[in-house]
Amino acid sequence: MSLRREGSNAATADSQQPQQYEYYPYDYGNYYTYGGNNYSSQTYPFDVTQYYTAQLQYSLYANKAPTGIAYLDALLYGGLKRGEVYLVAGEAGLGKTIFSLKFLKTGADIGEPGIYISVDEPSEDVKRGAYEALGWDLDAYEKQGRVIIYDFRTHFKLYSKEGAALTLDPRDVAKMIIDVIQRNKAKRVVIDPIAPLLITGHQDILWVREYLRELVFQLKRYKDTTTLLTSEIPTGESKVSRFGVEEYLAGGVL
Repeated sequence: MSLRREGSNAATADSQQPQQYEYYPYDYGNYYTYGGNNYSSQTYPFDVTQYYTAQLQYSLYANKAPTGIAYLDALLYGGLKRGEVYLVAGEAGLGKTIFSLKFLKTGADIGEPGIYISVDEPSEDVKRGAYEALGWDLDAYEKQGRVIIYDFRTHFKLYSKEGAALTLDPRDVAKMIIDVIQRNKAKRVVIDPIAPLLITGHQDILWVREYLRELVFQLKRYKDTTTLLTSEIPTGESKVSRFGVEEYLAGGVL
């Protein structure tokens, strides 16, 4: 299967493509559908069903980061745009965390180091969930420096009846994340989920928007680093983010 380049000349691109792009054969293996709920409850009731086996040869465009989901990568002409920030939105249990970890694992398997920033779940629970759901040994990836999992919960105080309080100025969070990216030379980043990083004692939407804008701006400075921000949608809601502004600042919504 060959993928056509984007643009008005896509129909004739197949014949031109070999002269313009270097091909990397990569077997994405089985394509799965994911389902389940209550991932954070440590019950991991995922129903992982083999959908079909895909043996595809992709051209890894200089500006594309394959997700590892064969059908999605085909639709996106090779994957997500490198250097962009994407919002992964969905109700609880739809597989946002698994999708994000698959994105990191795929990158690690082709030589792109990744970091997973866990905001509201212990890192050990994340690794155990991936192993129990899909058999992924993230400890092995972490020991090799290919996928590093950071537990950001330590930077936040417990919720109180008066509201949420932070142990540091939220504006420092962007700097902390950038430091982690630089230190690990990460090419792929996941922040799961984004909402707790935006919670303050007040819920001023203008402040949230400007804070998130600064975070996204800093992330986009790294042209070779692709970032996923996950957002949980309350059941029955039509919006795709908690504050209603995240999707407008991200480069795309999945």
